[in-house]
Amino acid sequence: MRDIERGMEFLDLVTAFHSFVAAVGRIVPSLRNHTFSDGERTIVGGDRAAGEMGGVLRPE
Repeated sequence: MRDIERGMEFLDLVTAFHSFVAAVGRIVPSLRNHTFSDGERTIVGGDRAAGEMGGVLRPE
């Protein structure tokens, strides 16, 4: 019985991860060429994170 519960928990995890990836796939394209405000940069970790995100979100 425990194996069945463990399998169900794994499927729940896979479903949650799939939902997360699908949501990110819809959100990230809308962030291209987005200029982050000072508050947003602070939340995501300052200039380092904003620079990394800029490289990902802005094609060169």
